[in-house]
Amino acid sequence: MATKKFAVGEWVEYEDIKDPLGEKRLGMVTKVPRGDIRSVTVRWVRNCHQGGKYAASILTHRLPIPMVLEGNLAADLHEPRTEYALLRNWFDSITCDFVFKSVHQLSDIELLAKKVNHAILPPFIHISCHGDFEDSDDLGKRPFIQLLDDKLYLDDPYTIEVFSKFEGYPVFFSACFLGRFKDPILAFQKAAKLGPILASVRKIYDNEAMLFGLMLYQSVIMAGIPFGKAAHNCIAALHKIGIKGEQGHALTYARCWP
Repeated sequence: MATKKFAVGEWVEYEDIKDPLGEKRLGMVTKVPRGDIRSVTVRWVRNCHQGGKYAASILTHRLPIPMVLEGNLAADLHEPRTEYALLRNWFDSITCDFVFKSVHQLSDIELLAKKVNHAILPPFIHISCHGDFEDSDDLGKRPFIQLLDDKLYLDDPYTIEVFSKFEGYPVFFSACFLGRFKDPILAFQKAAKLGPILASVRKIYDNEAMLFGLMLYQSVIMAGIPFGKAAHNCIAALHKIGIKGEQGHALTYARCWP
């Protein structure tokens, strides 16, 4: 039987056969020790800063299955306001499956979250929706996302409870304004025990959001760049070509924590 060989940046899956639920992990190879083809170092998606050395024999090659949850940006998935057609073409071109779901309320996300850990294993959670903020005398700046009609505040206990089902995963909010507010984002990240959070700083235009999304997927999936570094690279690339979202005081298109 031939020895499995892996390269840095390749995606791998590990299924723990001792686990009664058959828990699976998705990760990226970060190091192949010189002279040792029987083991590699892997960083797992849900624990971005953790990993270790694993026997190559227990790993299998597997591209991640991205998960895109889109709020009601447009009534028809094939209208320009949605990323569906663009992403479908890109993923087809690299023969990679992806999950695209319309979500209209927080309970939709809660139901879909149950499929993530044991079936889909995405490289990050992609939420595409409207975003904004309100000023509160008691609570200060309150950023929220809007999937259909309801405002889902990031400091609301139910919002935190639902997103905590994505514990450890990076989250990409393709939504206006959320990234403007460091303290609320960090509080939400800590409360829901999420991985890095990437969010737009300004009001963003559809074509910019689509370009940024494609760059991020290319960087993470095909180039094997860790989510946080990929996010900062994509932000810098947009800045280079003068894309910063709607004009304002911010000097960047998006921010990523950490």
